[in-house]
Order: sequence, then structure tokens, then C-alpha cells
Amino acid sequence: GRLLALAAATGVQILVETHSDHLMNGIRLAVIEHSISPDEVAFHFMKKNKDGETQIESPQVYVNGRLSSWPDGFFDQWGKTLDALLDD
Repeated sequence: GRLLALAAATGVQILVETHSDHLMNGIRLAVIEHSISPDEVAFHFMKKNKDGETQIESPQVYVNGRLSSWPDGFFDQWGKTLDALLDD
């Protein structure tokens, strides 16, 4: 994830489809380390609604690497555990 973030910080547009929490967290860590601006990062979560139509959710990435929202069931347990550990 960090390598992708460093490449993207040079102006290269990178599009990756992944189910890897390691990749996503590496990008989030690069934001925290100021290797890339959160304005240069976008995550798009796709899911089907009850009618079978695809819906896209694109949360904002904050400077602390957190996202404005997280889709239910997407790396759910790990995120809940991490949030509990890091919550002030």
C-alpha cells in the first residue's frame, strides 16, 4: 500500500481493485506519515442493494488515516477491534 501511495504522490493515477486490508491500511498509513495527501486518495466500496443494483460509497479520507464511513461487513471485525484499541 505504501509503495502505491508513494507512486501516486508523484502524480501517477493508480486504480486497484482489492479485498486486501493490508493494501488499504498501507495507503492509510502513508496518509498518516504525510507521504500522500488524503485529498489524493480515494476508496470506493461497491455493493448490491436489495434490487440488485450496484451502489458505490466513497468515504472521505482524513489526515489521521481514518475514513468518514465504513461499509457494514467490510473487514468488519478487524476494524471494530482496531477502533476499540485506538479509541481515546
